[in-house]
Amino acid sequence: MDTLKGLGIAIEQSMPHQHQQNGRAERAIRTIMEKAQCLCFTACLPQSWWEFCINHTVYLINRTPIARLEWQTPMESLIKVKPDLSELCVFSCGAYMFLPKEVRANKLAPRSELMTYIGYETGVKGWHFMRPSGAIFTGATVTFDETLFPCCPGAKTLARTDLGETPDTEGHIPHGTSDDGLMPPGPSSETHHKMTLTIIMVMKDRIILVIWMINLQSPHLHP
Repeated sequence: MDTLKGLGIAIEQSMPHQHQQNGRAERAIRTIMEKAQCLCFTACLPQSWWEFCINHTVYLINRTPIARLEWQTPMESLIKVKPDLSELCVFSCGAYMFLPKEVRANKLAPRSELMTYIGYETGVKGWHFMRPSGAIFTGATVTFDETLFPCCPGAKTLARTDLGETPDTEGHIPHGTSDDGLMPPGPSSETHHKMTLTIIMVMKDRIILVIWMINLQSPHLHP
């Protein structure tokens, strides 16, 4: 404060409990916190990991086009270079991290370990991961599983949908689709097998019923 005053810079402070006087900063803080909460709740992360959620949120915001910047990203507006999103990964997804021999317990220990991805490493080409033991690990030789969240047992995100497939222009109904064209929600493999078995049993009942009706009518058709 004294340094700024010595340079002749006038300092204007907002009144206590009057957040609207600093609206732009308060709105930015709210946006960051809401996005960080979404990341935390989606992956079932403990609240003690809040710093990783906020860091990743700011990372995403700096690479998101904004209307006020004529649909440029803040990063592009600052350094005049479009950000590279080829290495963007789903936050807190599972990652099978290669363990160098220097960090393995012994020669028989596994060479990889399932960790939780928690963000990027500034200044180097690598990522931060949280080990099951709670230790932070940094590395670059990794295989991501963006449908798996280690902190959410049994939870998986939906698989990616390929939008590049050629549409069916002849009106064929895909296998497993009802006549109204609405696809049923994707159940697990076990539920799918049960549904298929039920449908087959119903079809068999119908076939038996049709045969039985034909047998009843056959004496009248052939006296």
